[in-house]
Amino acid sequence: MTHIPAITWLLFVWLVLSGDVSARNIVAGILIAVGLVTIFQPSRHVDREIRVRPIRVLIFLGYFFIQFIRANLQVALAVLDPARIRHHRAIIAVPIAAPNDVAVILLANAISLTPGTFILEMHHEPPTLYVHILQLTTVREARLAILELERYIVRAVESPGALRRVEELIRQVAAEESDGERWV
Repeated sequence: MTHIPAITWLLFVWLVLSGDVSARNIVAGILIAVGLVTIFQPSRHVDREIRVRPIRVLIFLGYFFIQFIRANLQVALAVLDPARIRHHRAIIAVPIAAPNDVAVILLANAISLTPGTFILEMHHEPPTLYVHILQLTTVREARLAILELERYIVRAVESPGALRRVEELIRQVAAEESDGERWV
């Protein structure tokens, strides 16, 4: 019963797109809608207490856009002068707060969509992302940049207490000693 609105909406979209309201097309639309709802039903692990804040989403998108443009310029410079990155590539472990599945998915996608970085692996206990970085300056700086991105995401798609956990991680990483080591 909880899927009736979704099935109805998908049937409506099917009928509008096909332009045919015959009995055969209605049955086909219902079968397709039920199949889609069955395949793509929400995970049981998704945090149900997520609050989407539209203004914060726009702020996150603006921040991400700026970082995206900056990363594109860095990659373009690296293509023009490959020596710039020869000794600056690294794989680092980044602890994350992982307040809910939605925030983790948004964070992983934002990292992977940014040129010069991508997720190699993710661990759930403790929540950690292993990120390949094309132009690493310091491990601490890279971790702080990713945690700052997570902070913007958590502000946009917030669950209770999540922002405090992200800010605590940022304080911990900022307090880490920088020994010049790039590989972690």
